[in-house]
Amino acid sequence: MKAFIFNSGIGSRMKHLTKNSPKALVKLSNGETILGRQIRILKDYGIKEFIITTGPFEQKIKDFTSNIKGIEITYVKNEIYDKTNSIYSLYLARDLFDEEFIVLHGDLVFNKEIIKKLIDSNKPNIGLIGKTVPLPDKDFKGLVVNDKLKQISVDLYGENIYALQPMYKMSKDTIHLWLNKVVEMVTNKTLNVYAENALNDVLDESNISILDYSNEYIDEVDNLEDLDRVSKIIGGFDYNDQEIKIDSDYSTIINQYIKRHNLKKPLLVHGKHLLSDSYFLEFKTKLGCPTFCDYSPNPLYEEVINGLNVFNQENCDSIIAIGGGSCIDVAKAIKLYSPYDTNQELINTKSEYVDLKLIALPTTAGTGTESTRYSVIYYNNEKQSLVNDSLLPDFVILNSEFLNNLPIYQRKSTILDALCQSIEAFWSVNSTRESKEYSKVAIKIILTVYKRYINGNNDSLDLIMKASNLAGKAINITQTTAPHAMSYRITSLTGASHGHAVSLCLPEVYSYMIENIDKTIDPRGVQHVKETFNELANIFGASNYNQLNNQFKKIFDNFHVEMPKVNDELIFKLVDSVNQTRLKNNPVKLSKDAIEKIYRRIFNL
Repeated sequence: MKAFIFNSGIGSRMKHLTKNSPKALVKLSNGETILGRQIRILKDYGIKEFIITTGPFEQKIKDFTSNIKGIEITYVKNEIYDKTNSIYSLYLARDLFDEEFIVLHGDLVFNKEIIKKLIDSNKPNIGLIGKTVPLPDKDFKGLVVNDKLKQISVDLYGENIYALQPMYKMSKDTIHLWLNKVVEMVTNKTLNVYAENALNDVLDESNISILDYSNEYIDEVDNLEDLDRVSKIIGGFDYNDQEIKIDSDYSTIINQYIKRHNLKKPLLVHGKHLLSDSYFLEFKTKLGCPTFCDYSPNPLYEEVINGLNVFNQENCDSIIAIGGGSCIDVAKAIKLYSPYDTNQELINTKSEYVDLKLIALPTTAGTGTESTRYSVIYYNNEKQSLVNDSLLPDFVILNSEFLNNLPIYQRKSTILDALCQSIEAFWSVNSTRESKEYSKVAIKIILTVYKRYINGNNDSLDLIMKASNLAGKAINITQTTAPHAMSYRITSLTGASHGHAVSLCLPEVYSYMIENIDKTIDPRGVQHVKETFNELANIFGASNYNQLNNQFKKIFDNFHVEMPKVNDELIFKLVDSVNQTRLKNNPVKLSKDAIEKIYRRIFNL
């Protein structure tokens, strides 16, 4: 199967974004171009050959696609793009259709599941219909009779009319029926109409079935408002498209993934502790790829650059990360910086979307970083949060056997981190129904099994791994809040682990918030925040939000972690270190004085 993409239009409604560049290269808010996204998803499902029509700025499309590995592209230029429409572009490509194709317009943004359903279907001809999608005023609609597509037009109204998106799966025979009509119309000088006008005349013969995309996502970007709307929505679908496997035989699973995606030379980033693991060493030997493990527990920017140099020198085309949160953070940072020259300063480089496969296998359960778009590294002793949608690993393997031999303190720390992440995601100003559901399930799992887990019992490892991953999924949507923002410097100044430090902050932050609920900054209002706190109280078995903090303290006391020693001098350093950006996600405003007050409560000063 091949793909044909219409990209000859001017895109004038995109205003300044298409003044010197084609619409295909307009970027979504995550930095990914519309065309890059289309090719990435189609390539993931085995499509390696593309026909792309071009109009203005053809060379820019060629320059962009020249950096995409593993595909072949035939370009068809419409020289009179400003006087014709898609029918003429299809006419120019008429001799190139030699098998079944996916045909799509170049301004479509869609999730992966739509392509999977098209390719997996045994029906040879399919059109996309949104049965429960509101009918658009100015975009395509389709007439459907007995689940067959009978007409496509902007100007359709009445019964059996549904929203339609111009993406089709077609057999070779059906495409040629369409092309014959295209040739006839173009020969008769009908040049400035949609290619769908010709398709309408052969729909009765074509027998095109429908696929309802109502539960998936596909939309076209015609103007700046569309771009903003689509950018906000598509990320959530991408997060859900992440592929996760639960399996102890990670060697076989990873090798299958490498083969499926035709990866030639991954960089293996791993934890040093795995060098004493015989199964890992056998896997590493058989894989035979470059490796990198020279990084700190709080990874430094310079260490990431060292890993990036290995990636570049070995001409790697993908990354496998097997280790704890630091390992996966390093792998993510290497991916993010991979398009750039390491001789330049990269820490403040504007992040672009990077199409590079990243496989993640966590060996601890706490951060859930395998399912987030964040990476934490340190630059000049300051924590740096890297944020980019492309940092979300493409493929995750959860193997709870790695948790068997974790030291007790590490078990305590990581599960505390997962619990605090879940709580913060629940009350964050960015919380959604979906993030709350992830948090709720994670919290309930942790409350059920944490005592057995921190006491060294291994009968609940699968549940702990699941809870950690769900906590990561929740925080990936919402971002962290004040307890996390206040915890990082505690770790660097006292040596307390990250999860330990967060658990010290969370109860006192919560106490301050309920005492100062009138300082709510969540745009949904004070009542919403109270209701959210009450929902949390219910999950924790407290009668109301005023009693919830007693539950927090009772649970955290069960972990029996020591209180670090902090003096007045360290308090001032802690106050000055708090990331103000993360405080914007907190439902209640925290001033500098409030932060100092909370720190003094934490350390009894």
